[in-house]
Amino acid sequence: MYQYMRGHIAALLIQFERYKHWGNLLRLFIILPIYYVKRFLIGLLTGFKAINRTLLAEVLGCFAGVSFYFKNRVNKDQ
Repeated sequence: MYQYMRGHIAALLIQFERYKHWGNLLRLFIILPIYYVKRFLIGLLTGFKAINRTLLAEVLGCFAGVSFYFKNRVNKDQ
């Protein structure tokens, strides 16, 4: 899940950079954070059951995707 989310987030950023589809940033900065906060709160209230066992790996993968994008971004001015 870590690698999947890393690739997903990097793809959202690349697609926004290339095509300026704002839905990519909406998903990255609004939809996914709300989704993960809900999952975390549900886990706190009901226990971290099977669906929440990968929660940490997914969230860390999201941050790794942002980091990967910025580390590997090609500067168009060069």
